[in-house]
Amino acid sequence: MPEPDAIAAVALLPTDQGGRAGPTPDEWFGCVLAMSSGKYDVRLKLDRALVPGSTRRVAVYFLDPANAKRGLAPGTQFDLWEGGTIGFGRIEKVCTAGSLAAE
Repeated sequence: MPEPDAIAAVALLPTDQGGRAGPTPDEWFGCVLAMSSGKYDVRLKLDRALVPGSTRRVAVYFLDPANAKRGLAPGTQFDLWEGGTIGFGRIEKVCTAGSLAAE
């Protein structure tokens, strides 16, 4: 598996605050990551399902890393979107290589 594009701390909103009705899939979760520079399709690599209301450190893979990583830096805040905002997060590390597009 290639190196991720970034490592981020993510938190899913509880269901009663507009979050998902149930947990994510166990290994991969695809959604939109929205930050000040735009909205990007991502895949989050998980070791187990994320449950609404939970927080975890995850690997982030952008489907278009060349555009998404422009201006991306540790501390960049973002929202996770799936038909509406379902969570939020902060970039902890930007990695130098990696992408699902390369697979």
